[in-house]
Amino acid sequence: MPTERDYTQIRAKFDALGPLAEAGAALQGIMLKPGPEVERLARNHGVSSDGVAAGRPLLDTDIRAADAIFTLSGTTNRAHLHRGLGHAVQAHRHRAGRAQ
Repeated sequence: MPTERDYTQIRAKFDALGPLAEAGAALQGIMLKPGPEVERLARNHGVSSDGVAAGRPLLDTDIRAADAIFTLSGTTNRAHLHRGLGHAVQAHRHRAGRAQ
């Protein structure tokens, strides 16, 4: 089966935050879901208006890209990390309660 690629959309994909960021990332076994952070990036940076990246937060400058890295990192964004830790603690309590 042939693979179809639309090379005209490469720049649009490069200049916007992709949808996989919202799937979350694990940091030392803790799943971090960046929903509020992605919304803040969209509000502060604007969103792409067309193409495959329509509606996605823009990362089209070095400052915006760096801000996205710091915002989505559990190391540099403590609120993001603490929210992830809260979910991990709740899951642990739930498992401990079932084990009794």
